Amino acid sequence: MQLTSLSAFEYSLMCCPPPEKRPVARHDLSSHTQSGKRRVFVVDDERMIVDTLVEILIARGFEAIPFYDSRQVIARAEQHCPDILLTDVVMPHLNGVDLATLISERCPHTRVLLLSGQAATANLLQGTTPASKRFELLSKPLDPRVLLKKLAA
Repeated sequence: MQLTSLSAFEYSLMCCPPPEKRPVARHDLSSHTQSGKRRVFVVDDERMIVDTLVEILIARGFEAIPFYDSRQVIARAEQHCPDILLTDVVMPHLNGVDLATLISERCPHTRVLLLSGQAATANLLQGTTPASKRFELLSKPLDPRVLLKKLAA
């Protein structure tokens, strides 16, 4: 693949690839609390973004669970709350701000990181619930080093 055919997000991920290439694992949610690792729900309607972020997070010691449809996250959060919700903002069916608000109501200790490549995203946060004041907004394309630094904080 030529560099000119890469998206800005793909190009930004080249700076910080996982140490080894491995398939994205399916996880049994019941084992996460026993592992001692922080559970991250990664949500985006773009499969490549989710799979790449999950791979990076797993390589860095997180329990990363992929979601390609924001509606699936609600049912999983009823079983086990994530420590961190990493979600795109602009998605079909249920946008990331509404998803984050619902998860924050069910799981008040979940940290929320919103990803967006659109400048108008800040407008979505205005007039939302008090819980949304805690949400952190990260811009796409996302430098994985920035994400990892945020998660370490």
